[in-house]
Amino acid sequence: MKPDLKLPPNIRRWAVRIVKIVVVVELAWLVVINTLLQIPYTQTVINDIRPEKFHVTWENAWSPYPGRVYLRDASANGNSRSQIWQLDVNSVSGTVRLLPLIFKRVWINNVSGNNVTFRMRPRIYPNRDFSRTENFFPVIEGREVTPAVTTPRKKKRPWHIAVDDIHVSGQSDYWVYQLQGSTVTKIEGALTYQAPGGPLELELSKMDLHLGTHYLNGNYEVFRQGSVNGSMGFAPFIPREDKGLALLDFLLLDVDVDIDVNSLKFIKLFLLKVRALDVDGSGIVSGPLVFDKGLVLDGTNLAVDARDLQIGFPAHRIRGSGSVDLKKGPDNGGLLDLAFRFLDLELTHMEDTRPVVAGNDLLIHVSSNGQLLPKSGQQDESIVVNVDIGQLGVPDLAVFQGYMSPGFPLSITGGKAVLAASLQLKPGDAGGHIRLVSDDTRVRLVDQDLLGDLTASIELTGGIPQDLEFDISGSEFILDNVKVSGEEAGFNDQNWTATLELLQADLTLTDPLRLSAKAKLKASDSRPLVAVFSNQDGWRPKFIARALTVEDIEGTANVEMKDGRVEILDSWVSSDNIEIGAKAVFTGSGNDGVVYVKYKKIDAVLKLDNDKRNIDLVRAKKKYDTFETSY
Repeated sequence: MKPDLKLPPNIRRWAVRIVKIVVVVELAWLVVINTLLQIPYTQTVINDIRPEKFHVTWENAWSPYPGRVYLRDASANGNSRSQIWQLDVNSVSGTVRLLPLIFKRVWINNVSGNNVTFRMRPRIYPNRDFSRTENFFPVIEGREVTPAVTTPRKKKRPWHIAVDDIHVSGQSDYWVYQLQGSTVTKIEGALTYQAPGGPLELELSKMDLHLGTHYLNGNYEVFRQGSVNGSMGFAPFIPREDKGLALLDFLLLDVDVDIDVNSLKFIKLFLLKVRALDVDGSGIVSGPLVFDKGLVLDGTNLAVDARDLQIGFPAHRIRGSGSVDLKKGPDNGGLLDLAFRFLDLELTHMEDTRPVVAGNDLLIHVSSNGQLLPKSGQQDESIVVNVDIGQLGVPDLAVFQGYMSPGFPLSITGGKAVLAASLQLKPGDAGGHIRLVSDDTRVRLVDQDLLGDLTASIELTGGIPQDLEFDISGSEFILDNVKVSGEEAGFNDQNWTATLELLQADLTLTDPLRLSAKAKLKASDSRPLVAVFSNQDGWRPKFIARALTVEDIEGTANVEMKDGRVEILDSWVSSDNIEIGAKAVFTGSGNDGVVYVKYKKIDAVLKLDNDKRNIDLVRAKKKYDTFETSY
């Protein structure tokens, strides 16, 4: 027997009344609200509320039940305190919860949009000059470009806005400041915002983007095409406070990318704590990138097949083809590893088109803990830069002359060489070695030409790489098989050799270089010095020439090179029966110095004043000791 499910009469009456009320409300809503949505006057009333802030239009609109609204061919624009914006959609729908509006809470869910166009540009700031970029900003329909609002915000009860279950699909076009582009979009996400000012939180839980060509500043192609799949978001942040690179501390990414880009500048984001390096070029970027509030996470494995790969560092640029790999995971010891591999490269000085080195064997590794932004007051000790050069050619050694101070007495006039190096650079330390070998080095010492072999072994034993300061103590320079033009009597046509060892030396890579060095010098004989003096027309003192003509010279030299001048401090060399001391300053505007020579019991001072030379035999040592340069 079936149970009796009939309701009591009073309950049935109330149920019927409720249904009737719902039906009446629904019918009233369908008639009244949809009528209002269809007539133009409704849009006029809405747009008259705050016309300076907001304006909206639509071609068609309807609402099937309270809170649910559908719009077709809708457009909105407005002014924020600092920006002007415009949003156009082919169709959009959403459900607005009506009751929370009483409490200044806007809660919208089940939002769906199709074919979206968005534009945004800045307003006028009194302290910012947009004259070079304003022609590339979008035009906002119906909005004049007005000054930004810079007065303090009024304290008032904020609006809380939450948009859940967002679905965007179709063609999306955007023009934000100077960047414009399009994409075929499938996005799911949510957004919360406290107005005015924030915080703002964004979650795009699913992204499937097929990117079209993007342009910067009119017609510059940022990239032609590509795809991005995965998720993205921003943890709560304050838009007016957290700007630019600071947004990296709020960014959340778990994406797989495949994009053909015309600029590799984005790689600089992974080198923010390596200030001296800049990156550019073009190529195909592919692979996963996992990122959480400023930290690159395990699973990141980006690869760049670079048609053009460029690395800039102070006053220099490396350019060629190659590849870039960005990895973080257990295989890298939990560190972020950024590897640059160059092929067919050239390294040039910014002010010289001649290559300093060229070849196809350069590897640069940068490793860190993956935290992109340096923490205030902290130094990331995990940063290590390794540079490995198997072998690169130096097409013309004369290019190195550009690194010397204008008055440097030794000039490099030509020759070819081979360069190899292995360096490791840390925030407060440096180590490694550089080796340069040449068998046709051509140099000029004052007015004397020399030709021979050069072997330079430069040792990095310390320094502060971030300040471009290096300790190169222990470095050695060997000149061998050197032919000396001029007077060679007494040496039986032997080739000249010399070794310079830097006992203590500090090098700073300014332009020109700065060097402070104490060196040990060994030379087979004094022939270049003799030739310098003897080749001067009209000046051939027999005593000086005879005294200087000696073999097996040893001594020390103290050299300072900075601020466009080269200073030889109190430096001495000696051999059997002879001592030679030198003090001199060489600048771009003039030279000044003295050379003291003691041969057995006879001594003399040679004074140098630009092209003028004179000899003094009276109280030579005292005059040498008391000599001061005029520069």
